Amino acid sequence: VQADLAGVLGRSSALSNPAGIQVGAGADGVVTLRGTVRDADEARLAEGMIRLTPGVRDVRNELSFPAAP
Repeated sequence: VQADLAGVLGRSSALSNPAGIQVGAGADGVVTLRGTVRDADEARLAEGMIRLTPGVRDVRNELSFPAAP
């Protein structure tokens, strides 16, 4: 399941660095996203992509991004 979820992000051309996102999947269907993305929009996009994956019950979005100037 974890590899499938990472593959969902890896195939996206909308994410600037999908390899920078670590996906942790628990047996209870809760997925944790960690790592660094470009901005808040990209963090929401990654979370949305994972939420749409069958079997995912909840997403803990712990992605970080640089503060806006």
